[in-house]
Amino acid sequence: MKEMYFDFRDVFRAPRLALSLKKIWIHFVALIWGLLVYNILFYLAVFIAATQNGYSYDIWQELMFGSQTFGIFPCPFVGPYLPFFGDHFLAWFIWAVGLAFILFYWFLARGAVAKITVEQLKGNDFYTRRESWKFVHKNWKAMIFAPVALLIILALMFAGGMLLGVIASIPAVGQILATLFLFPFYAIALFYVFLLGVFVLSTFFSPVIVASTRNDVFETIFELYTTLSNQPWRLLTYQVLLKVISGIAVMLFMAVSVLGLNALFMSYSVVIADKMAFLIHKSINFLPSITIFYKGVISNLFLGVFPSHFIPGSWGFFNPIGWEQVFYNPALCCGGAAITMPEMDITYKISIGLMAITLNLVLAFILSYGLAIGSVGTTINYIVLRKKKDDENLLERVDEDLEEVIPAEEATAGAAPATESKPEEKPPTS
Repeated sequence: MKEMYFDFRDVFRAPRLALSLKKIWIHFVALIWGLLVYNILFYLAVFIAATQNGYSYDIWQELMFGSQTFGIFPCPFVGPYLPFFGDHFLAWFIWAVGLAFILFYWFLARGAVAKITVEQLKGNDFYTRRESWKFVHKNWKAMIFAPVALLIILALMFAGGMLLGVIASIPAVGQILATLFLFPFYAIALFYVFLLGVFVLSTFFSPVIVASTRNDVFETIFELYTTLSNQPWRLLTYQVLLKVISGIAVMLFMAVSVLGLNALFMSYSVVIADKMAFLIHKSINFLPSITIFYKGVISNLFLGVFPSHFIPGSWGFFNPIGWEQVFYNPALCCGGAAITMPEMDITYKISIGLMAITLNLVLAFILSYGLAIGSVGTTINYIVLRKKKDDENLLERVDEDLEEVIPAEEATAGAAPATESKPEEKPPTS
């Protein structure tokens, strides 16, 4: 078992423990599958909405391939998509299903990485991805339905709050009765705000709690309640610290990735400098806007600790001017070759498409490292908070799978060895 301080110092271990291909790959695969399903359902919703609005197929095709504001993660609330969705319930429903798929995959990946982290902190460095996914397969209901149950309770309480408006609508005495019930409803409103905080906490901690304790849905909800009520300041401080550390680690990882890609492109440019410059220039048009990527991802990792315009400043690779400043720097990449526009044949189109997919995968891999840091760091935070709250070291718990094996082995070892029966000697015959 690895030694822990059980305070804020343990949070600084998260970037190092998350820098593991095993953990990053789990989040990477989940992110790719989630984005694939999301994009299919999103553009299906756009197509349905555009058809119902009477727009032609060309308009839908332009929306699908022409708008590169968000790349592989389009959003219906901004850009050209909102007018097409409008008040079409079916389009919004399909989009919501796609978003639910991303969240579902993220929860499962978070639980798998949390389980690997717990086993690693226990000293089991050889816990495999397959074993973690087996654990998630057995316990996914508690991970998913704990926040779902809280959301249902919040919805029912909100519907119950509408009862006050119904009371106020009663003729003559309605307003008087509503005023009398105002103070009891105020107490319920305070609990509603607390429950809302528990729900937000559950979206991050439910997979971690289940991976650390094997709790069921109700035990997970109870643990969320006690953690928020008993350790609110430590919880807030540790999570904000984790966000800051995660943002710094992701930016450093992105810088290393960009340097590696520039070195790779530079080696290509020895032979095909002008062609490589053209391919990069065209393929980056299929990436999400760097400003959107920066403000929506990097700034979010910092949780608003610093102003969004302050973090990159003029820090080279993170200056939100354009992806050309990142993936095509003439001083570093392609031998300083100028961008020429050759005739676009089928081979160029295929090459641009493949490079665009590759660059999007690079961005997804960088984001997966940030997601892995979040999963590992939240697991460490929960272990520390559980120690502070209940004085229990979760790393000293014996796994249930081992508990099933050990008694069986002890029973086998304690059994008396069977005596060998010797054949009876027959009396000699005369």
